[in-house]
Amino acid sequence: MAAPLVTRHDLTISALTLRTADFPSRVRAAAQAGFTGIGLSVDHYLQARASGLTDRDMAAMVAEHGLRIDEIELLKHWARPETHTREELEADNALLRMAASLGVSRIHAGLFEPHTLPDLVAGFRTVCRRAQDAGATVGLEFMPFSGIRDLGRVRRVIEEADRPNAGIILDTWHIARAHTPPGLLESLPAGLVINVQLNDAGPVPFADLREEGRHHRLLPGEGRIQLTELLRLLRRKGVQAPYSVEVLSDELDAHDPAETARRAYGATCRVLDAALG
Repeated sequence: MAAPLVTRHDLTISALTLRTADFPSRVRAAAQAGFTGIGLSVDHYLQARASGLTDRDMAAMVAEHGLRIDEIELLKHWARPETHTREELEADNALLRMAASLGVSRIHAGLFEPHTLPDLVAGFRTVCRRAQDAGATVGLEFMPFSGIRDLGRVRRVIEEADRPNAGIILDTWHIARAHTPPGLLESLPAGLVINVQLNDAGPVPFADLREEGRHHRLLPGEGRIQLTELLRLLRRKGVQAPYSVEVLSDELDAHDPAETARRAYGATCRVLDAALG
């Protein structure tokens, strides 16, 4: 039986959905599948540069395929920079240079080590100032296995940092696995949300959430997260943030990038059709 026809949606395929693809393969796969934007990690960018591509080459390739580079990741050494190595700090610096050089409007940030709230606020405020100089906003993401584990914490960091170019990234896998109460989502100001990452999860969480989150996520609609209800809740609240598809999956990694992108686009469009019409 053929899959139902779907509406075309404005979607970004995040860097880690195609984490094994080189830059040209990533761009071709995204464009052929119907995506309008791609994400790029600092590692993918450095690999592309090492292959001989310049920033101008990358920008031209993206434009030739009718795409944008919508997001880059991951800032993760910003809370107490003095505790990190030169190489770690250079990875964050490279992201800021990427934003300026490639014209990327959104940089994603996370954190894996625990820090005090004052250190989180001070570090995030500083990195947002630096990103503003590069013309970019910074989206901060909570992850249940990280140093910022829940929505309440990430909201507090952003509100206390009080920067105009900062916002929250909502990842549906993180929402589910962090057992986020619906009331926290209901109380979230719509304008704080600057990106919604779509993915799905199986019925039973792994004992090791980091292992599950990095290797065993599911395409939207193929798991047990109530995505339709969640997306309708965000729409009722007035959230107008762009959607990305972020599915870290060893199973998808085994496929050709074009096949992964095609499956990701179709599955996500069907979920959005069901939720939003």
